[in-house]
Amino acid sequence: MTTLPHDKSGSSSKSSAWSLILANLIPLFGVFFWDWQVLDIVALYWAENIIIGFYNALRMAWVRSESGAGAEMIEKIFMIPFFVVHYGGFCAGHGVFLFTLLGSHAGINGIEGVVWLIFGPLKWPLLALFLSHGFSFFWNFLHRGEYRKITLSKQMFAPYSRIVALHIAILAGGVAIQAAGQPLLLLIILVIGKTVMDVKLHLRSHREKKEEAKEV
Repeated sequence: MTTLPHDKSGSSSKSSAWSLILANLIPLFGVFFWDWQVLDIVALYWAENIIIGFYNALRMAWVRSESGAGAEMIEKIFMIPFFVVHYGGFCAGHGVFLFTLLGSHAGINGIEGVVWLIFGPLKWPLLALFLSHGFSFFWNFLHRGEYRKITLSKQMFAPYSRIVALHIAILAGGVAIQAAGQPLLLLIILVIGKTVMDVKLHLRSHREKKEEAKEV
């Protein structure tokens, strides 16, 4: 069903989409003004996976199901740690792959790469992404009541559909761009392409939650 202009939930998801766009455009400034290379861009997007996982764990803790408080608490005690370990392992494997393929050219590998990411030149763009996803969490999930419209199991698997294909494409694109000598045009295409895909997946996710809520 098409969102009407006065649909507040549609407006809220679009507001969070705009915050996501602004955060995603920071790498463009990095390419034009801060001499960012493909490692900087792909590493920032990899770190965004961790931010998404962090907020998804909070979402799982906040979900309100109809199974009753006691049963719900037991489910969360098992499912939230499982998600953290499973999703964390996915991100760790992705990170090893990233720094092995791209970081070796810059002499950055393993734990050193994580330290560089957190305390190096990417710390402010990383903070912007953290705040952008935080805005969506507080505005859409808490304020707009999405936590009442989704089950715990669906919330646990929610981030996977958004990041797996997207970040495999980003990593493959990053490797290809580095092999091509990191031309400016391809770096710009990588950033814009990721931003467009990210916003589409973001809006689709909120649209699906809204449609599920109508069916209940």
